[in-house]
Amino acid sequence: SLQELNSIIGEMVNYRPVPVLITLGDFVQISPETRIHQAKKEARQYSVADAYLTTSLAYKLTGNFYIKNNNPERPTRLFENEYEAVQWLKTFL
Repeated sequence: SLQELNSIIGEMVNYRPVPVLITLGDFVQISPETRIHQAKKEARQYSVADAYLTTSLAYKLTGNFYIKNNNPERPTRLFENEYEAVQWLKTFL
């Protein structure tokens, strides 16, 4: 479950908020309910910023829709290039 995942992430980062790089792989489907939930700060309490990495046109469209319509409560951007994503995330350290 998402709650279990958040607990594991908290343990990995010593329960401190950190910038997060999320790679969107093939065949991942995110329900509208999950998008709404993930946009809330408490859903991802160990993230200060999210960078989504993808080269898929479908994920770019979905990601842009998510950012514009779900208004994530933390800085959130889409990237095609990992180096650029990491450079952006470093600004939140």
